[in-house]
Amino acid sequence: MSATPRKEGRVIVIGASLAGSMAAIELARAGLRVTLIDKESFPRRKPCGEGLSARGQAELTAAGCSLNELSCEHRPLDGYRIFHGSRSLEIPDEAGLVGISRIELDNRLISYAARFPSIDIVLGGKASVVESRIGHCKVRARGCDFVGGTLIVADGAASPTIRSLGRTVRAPRLPRLGTSSSWGLVRGELLSKVHTVLVRGGEIYLTPLANGVVNVSALGDRSLIQPFAQERSLRVRVDAIAEMIGVSLEPMYAPLSCGAINTYYRGASIHGAYVVGDACETFDPCAGFGMAHALLTGRLAAQFVTRGLGELAPDTVLRAYELEREDRIRDVRGFTRLTSATMTSGIGRMSLPLLVSTGLAARVSSSVHDTHGPDLVRRLVSLLGGRSLSPHAEAMTAS
Repeated sequence: MSATPRKEGRVIVIGASLAGSMAAIELARAGLRVTLIDKESFPRRKPCGEGLSARGQAELTAAGCSLNELSCEHRPLDGYRIFHGSRSLEIPDEAGLVGISRIELDNRLISYAARFPSIDIVLGGKASVVESRIGHCKVRARGCDFVGGTLIVADGAASPTIRSLGRTVRAPRLPRLGTSSSWGLVRGELLSKVHTVLVRGGEIYLTPLANGVVNVSALGDRSLIQPFAQERSLRVRVDAIAEMIGVSLEPMYAPLSCGAINTYYRGASIHGAYVVGDACETFDPCAGFGMAHALLTGRLAAQFVTRGLGELAPDTVLRAYELEREDRIRDVRGFTRLTSATMTSGIGRMSLPLLVSTGLAARVSSSVHDTHGPDLVRRLVSLLGGRSLSPHAEAMTAS
């Protein structure tokens, strides 16, 4: 399946979830040797809303591992249904949103990576960076040293790797927190939509997956999330929502919680290493672009690593990656900011009926989630996502 490995040096990838596995696959397709390291074993659970946009699916397809190729079960979704008080609002999605199990997608993708003879996978060992600079890296895991020419950091928003390299990962000033759990549908039929319930302190999301499974996620402040992370309180809240929708759900897995999840940029490179996925930038999950951003940046970094083995200087290519990633993700950041403001503020929630009835909400959502070329709406949304870095983030970019 893979091309003949080149001799220019091995690439070390820390983190084997979506961004890391995607980077490894793309590198192997280009003929490079890769060591893919993760402290966990697979399959594993991760807190996630489990909605994958058309843009994320397009990245998988372009890398030769579409959802069908991965044999990954998923449920097509045709939009969003928002409950606000006594009102129910519907926003169509024609771009191709699907509900998909994160544990299955992660496991299928790393299993696909394992098919390539040029990818060595090291699981169950925490990675520590011994050396990292442009053109050289050394990483220690499970008592062994792995030496390569390039390092890709893909170990999530908390990223112990970039912390160890001297970059402070600050928490947002007003953090939004999250939790997710899996439920089985035992009565009734859930429409093929992401069901969003706006409540005091945040939002609750019900995303239908394949085989009658429903992801239940909550985003919001501590007053919402702390009781929601407890199984008894969660059951009471979910039962009330299910009754409102006309279904009955039974818990399958206990809730998983995550840390602060506001939009936050940490820098796309450090000490010659490429930074991808949540380690690079975290997006508020209410916009649904976490998995898509991971896949996009993993594949993009791999393409620039390959380019760096050609005529251009590696430092020039690394900078080009930073600029290209910023250009590709600016509309996502703008859409995230716009969606977050609408979902979390009183004025934003009051404006929802007007935005939905005029079709503006659907037009903006479809423009950003679609995989086709940018249109006027996407350009306008991109203006909201213009890089606005704090002095701290500017310093990180320069490191």
